Amino acid sequence: MTPDQIESAVAAAMPQAVEELKRLAAIPSVAFPGHPEEPVFAAAAMTEELLRSTGLPRVQQVAVEGSFPAVFGEAPAPPGMPTVLLYAHYDVQPAGDPAAWRTPPFEPTLIDGRLYGRGTADDKSGIISHITALRTFQGRFPVGIKVIIEGQEEYAGDRLEAFVERNPDLLRADAIVVADTGNPRVGDPAVTTSLRGMAAFTIEVRTLKEALHSGSFGGAAPDALAALMRMLTSLHDDNGDIRVPGLPRGSFLGQGPSEEEFRRTAGVLDGVSLVGSGSLADRLWSSYAITVTGLDVPTVSGAVNAVQPAARARVTVRVPRPATRRPRSTRSWSSCARWRRGACRCRSATSRSAPATRRTRAARPAPRSTAPWNAPSAALRATSARAARSRWSTRCSGSSRRPRSCCSGRRTRRRRSTPRTSAWTWRSFAGSLPRRPSSSRSSAFPQPSASSSPHPSPGLRGGPLEPTPKGLREWALRAARLRRH
Repeated sequence: MTPDQIESAVAAAMPQAVEELKRLAAIPSVAFPGHPEEPVFAAAAMTEELLRSTGLPRVQQVAVEGSFPAVFGEAPAPPGMPTVLLYAHYDVQPAGDPAAWRTPPFEPTLIDGRLYGRGTADDKSGIISHITALRTFQGRFPVGIKVIIEGQEEYAGDRLEAFVERNPDLLRADAIVVADTGNPRVGDPAVTTSLRGMAAFTIEVRTLKEALHSGSFGGAAPDALAALMRMLTSLHDDNGDIRVPGLPRGSFLGQGPSEEEFRRTAGVLDGVSLVGSGSLADRLWSSYAITVTGLDVPTVSGAVNAVQPAARARVTVRVPRPATRRPRSTRSWSSCARWRRGACRCRSATSRSAPATRRTRAARPAPRSTAPWNAPSAALRATSARAARSRWSTRCSGSSRRPRSCCSGRRTRRRRSTPRTSAWTWRSFAGSLPRRPSSSRSSAFPQPSASSSPHPSPGLRGGPLEPTPKGLREWALRAARLRRH
């Protein structure tokens, strides 16, 4: 087919593509724990049906251990021609509060040429893009075709990685086209060569057994919400630049958007300044970004005059490529609120790893901080390593089979149905990314849980973690997609 013929065929197929996207996006295929599984399987079935309509001689659902099925399709390559692997996913993020939507999230609505609804972009539009492109060739493909469309990318993408590890020949290809990105503007084609990765964790601060009347106890009773806010605001300086040790600013060599274009696209309000320094391209594509994505605190409408005993926040870290450095330690966290006593529970995960539960307790009272709440991070971290170790002890619960070392270097063995012990540092959440394979294991991907449930909790993986300068350097040199020994 000539380019003009391809363009004409795609234009003729667009009405059908839009209708099929509406049908697919109307399925609430949220593959998160706590959501019904039937819609996810329904989305897999419809994806298989659509893929069969493209003329691929082989289409089937393939089981992915601990996850929902992936849909696979294949057409052999003509002699001497390469094979191209097409990727997308049929699961979506939860819709959140329906009241925050202008249109129902699972009733796709066409407004001014744009289709609104959960999954109409990420990533069911990617599925329809592949389907429409393949139909154009009417079964006579100029290259070999392989298609893999997974069903749990938004929650536990590491399950597919384990599937790839066990089936390398099934998905072997000369090139991969990932339909899970976008273009700067309508009608402006773009090829995305890399994206920032993501690490995410939930931090919970507890200071009191129960809420206390602010008139009787305020001013002396430690406020969990105030401590949490202090920790979160310490992550950025007054300009909005990250000041966490070990997260340097990157440099992008290409051209980025103008500030006017970015403000218009992002919907930044008049009179509100952008955050951070340096070029927009550096901030958006080559530097770390830390975002607080959720808070569990009393609502304004339900507020009472009480000192809060607990507060939680969800924090994500966007990791640029190459990520050859690691954050240093939790001292940049603990010193921000080192007057805080009580329990801090953390759930750490990445976009490629399921959550693991971590608990941190103050072993003894910490000295009162004399630094202001908005003091530079150097002042906030002005405590010795010995003092930091004496104040904090860490317990981690997970399903790893390997023993871990605690802050003092003591080795503990995991007994059945009991937590294991490990040091929780900033290196921990970075270490939960895919790691370097060991000599006894050729895998470049994390292994899934052996549980038959589609939502297992695999926990943390890896061997002992030594809190030494040598160990810090070693962790700093491990790239974001390498498995540690």
